Amino acid sequence: MKLATAPSRIALALTALLTLVAARGEASPQVFTGTGAAGVATAIAAFEAAIGGSNNGGGAPAHSGFRVINWDAVALDGTDFAGRSKVIVPGAVVGIPVDRFDARGVTFAEVYAVAGDGFASVNPSIAGQFPAFSPAKTFAMFNEPSIELSLNVPGNSLTPAANRGFGVVFIDVERSHSSSLELLRGTESLGKYYAPVGGNGQPSFIGVLLDEATVTHVEVVPGDAQVFNFENGVVSANGSDNPGAGHDLAVTDDFIYPEPLADLTAPCVPSDSILCLDDQTGDHRVRTTVKFSTVQGGGKSGVGQAIDLTSLGVNHGGLFWFFGASNPEVLVKIVNACSVNDNYWIYASAGTNVGFTLSLVDTELGHQAIYSNPDLTEALPIQDSDTELTCN
Repeated sequence: MKLATAPSRIALALTALLTLVAARGEASPQVFTGTGAAGVATAIAAFEAAIGGSNNGGGAPAHSGFRVINWDAVALDGTDFAGRSKVIVPGAVVGIPVDRFDARGVTFAEVYAVAGDGFASVNPSIAGQFPAFSPAKTFAMFNEPSIELSLNVPGNSLTPAANRGFGVVFIDVERSHSSSLELLRGTESLGKYYAPVGGNGQPSFIGVLLDEATVTHVEVVPGDAQVFNFENGVVSANGSDNPGAGHDLAVTDDFIYPEPLADLTAPCVPSDSILCLDDQTGDHRVRTTVKFSTVQGGGKSGVGQAIDLTSLGVNHGGLFWFFGASNPEVLVKIVNACSVNDNYWIYASAGTNVGFTLSLVDTELGHQAIYSNPDLTEALPIQDSDTELTCN
């Protein structure tokens, strides 16, 4: 029998690899890029066409289509989102609550900033450098160099979701590999992609589409550093734009992404509004979140802010506050009672008469337990030993 030559052996191996990939359904991601206003518009149109369906806006959950966030509806005078936005510069820059775009299936890891002046009021050195792609507002982080978000069922931040990809318009990318988009399932990277260089003041777009709805989290990095810092009510610019010295400042505009679909097995990643409680130490198995609403104080609502207690050695429980970090409202914990009645027991105590809904999701088995307290009602303790969080 004639032995295969080295080139033919390589060809056979490549054929076998491609056959295996096809059998597993591991097709390459579709990547869409564009620069300049016309190029970005063309790339976005192609990205949306590849997703299929229509723009679902802020409507009810759907089975197909896509969502768009362009920031332009965010008010800059302190009235936005029932007055829950944090004014950084009056009339120019605000920090938005993490659930500001919950209706579009996105929960941010922490407060990020929307600007109507291209962030010139917080960093005068970049005045005129970040013109909006879709006028007139843009988006960026402060105090740190990345924007992180998790996907949820649109209008329901208590229920995690996944989708097939994400697309971002960046403004003023002037250095290769300075701005990126990373798709993740929990903390596992599904791929990191770099925005193309658009040039001074110009938009650029990167959009990535996978075959399956496996994306649960996204990290967006605009530029090499944040545009500004905001600590204890004081704004400070974070240097000037100097791409040649590795200081390429950039911001974002439109986010475009496929419809987020419910995924109770989406891994838990801690954030300002999400507690990840452990079954076994460090496994972050139970995603725990709270939403509240009350007519008191003129009417207030939002998501509970998490107080992680792992630094104190407490990893099976934690706290949430509603109105101030020094005033916790809800204590919640889980107990592994699988050997007793094949359940995880749930205990919670709330020192409040505010209406709230508490959700615990077992991200390993995809089970969800939900508890509610009516507004203007003193919350009773939750002591549930026959929960939805069963052990198998």
